[in-house]
Amino acid sequence: MNLIKHYPNTNVNITRINWCTNLRLNVNKSKSQVVHFRGTRIIQSNFKFKYGNSVLDTVSYCKYLGVILDEHLTLNKCSKSLSGSGERALGAIWSKFKLMKNVKVNSYSKLYETGIIPILDCVSGIWGYSGNNH
Repeated sequence: MNLIKHYPNTNVNITRINWCTNLRLNVNKSKSQVVHFRGTRIIQSNFKFKYGNSVLDTVSYCKYLGVILDEHLTLNKCSKSLSGSGERALGAIWSKFKLMKNVKVNSYSKLYETGIIPILDCVSGIWGYSGNNH
């Protein structure tokens, strides 16, 4: 079943997807945007995506389940964002550790395992893929 029919030199109208109306779903037009995923050498599409009479904005990236996907799928923005989260979490743990005078190493290790390791586990696959040094 072809959900969106492509006709050269015309607009693509998303209202042809009728499963929203069949399932009685409402689409928030102000939160709906379009990302044209493509290679770095391919220019962005000139098509205007519409929902009803509203033209949807075309953006260069989107965030889905905490992962930032840019139009070229490079994951650079995602790795920078997640590395910043790790830095902030480590800084928060370090400042708490400095404020408490008699904290044992076991407590610090537990804070590190619960606050930093989950972020590193999430980010390691993205860092390995993107090859960036953050």
